[in-house]
Amino acid sequence: MVKFFSRDKQDEPAITEKKPPPCLTEFEKTANVIFERLRKQIEVLEAIEASVDKKLDTFERLVNTANALNSGGERGVDRRREVIALTERGFDTNEIADVLGLNGGEVELILNLHG
Repeated sequence: MVKFFSRDKQDEPAITEKKPPPCLTEFEKTANVIFERLRKQIEVLEAIEASVDKKLDTFERLVNTANALNSGGERGVDRRREVIALTERGFDTNEIADVLGLNGGEVELILNLHG
């Protein structure tokens, strides 16, 4: 209950309890619905942010590996050894193909031939 001031017949202030106006109750309900929707959207955005962070970490790892391979001195390094080295570091076929500029089939063929 909300307390409002009212005046009685002698012009002295008196405190009476009144129900909040119906529009105020509706506003509160609407505000609660909006805040709940916002909370859910924030959860979705946080999940997206976590996914983007994970992808950025993977991308940075690929870039660092590519830079290390390209600055390794020999430009004519055997691609087979590069593929095997990246596999031993835990890269999957698609990541190796991206780093070395090969297609996935070539990487799979090298890995299959390597045994």
